[in-house]
Amino acid sequence: RVIDAIACTSNSKQEVKHVSIPKIITTASYIATSNKIHVRSLSKYEKHTAKAIKVLRKSELFSEVMEAVSILEKTTSKSIDSCKLLLKARGQDNLLSLLASCNRSSPHLELVRVILHIFKNITGHQASLSVLGTREYMSKMTDVVQMFRDKADIFELSTLLLETFVRSDAFILSEHSSHEQRRCLREVLSLSRKRASVRSCPGFDRGILYLENVMNIVEGGTIIESKPKCPYCDREFT
Repeated sequence: RVIDAIACTSNSKQEVKHVSIPKIITTASYIATSNKIHVRSLSKYEKHTAKAIKVLRKSELFSEVMEAVSILEKTTSKSIDSCKLLLKARGQDNLLSLLASCNRSSPHLELVRVILHIFKNITGHQASLSVLGTREYMSKMTDVVQMFRDKADIFELSTLLLETFVRSDAFILSEHSSHEQRRCLREVLSLSRKRASVRSCPGFDRGILYLENVMNIVEGGTIIESKPKCPYCDREFT
């Protein structure tokens, strides 16, 4: 389904012909520039990324899927080209589908954690948000926040991803946020505040801050900026 356009000149006008190119190419990457298609070799990270996406599409074995997402977590953390390749191949659709199929068992919790880290790696590049940020992305992340709101690390990471998206230029309130989603997030925020009033936890506290910002953005409130933290001990600077 990946289509690259080749521009050619005919009758002094530029016409566009389309040729089908496979979604994932393990030996070369096709880059359309000007009137040509240039070919360059894939880096080792991109090759691993391409193979991992193929596994996600074909395999139904949990062990193979887990290995594939672990590879994607590593490659997307080290290479922006791997992030671009994953998005070009629509690998995020496979990851979102996996998130939707996860339950609260221990193996699935670990799978959720790794997938969220992949999305964190991708959203570290602002240009990726315009491709990644869709109604489905917002919906799936809302579901993760709601379903795993009692898991501090997952709650923190999923709310951070939501906040990153709604802060970006790619976010359009009328397109990406429904009344039902906002109602769900308000309920999660209320429950999380009650939990924090009884027992404070850094992961939950940061998650609440991120979620408050999400709600303030979609409902027209004020953004709360967190204080910078020491990268070694995670304590806030004063």
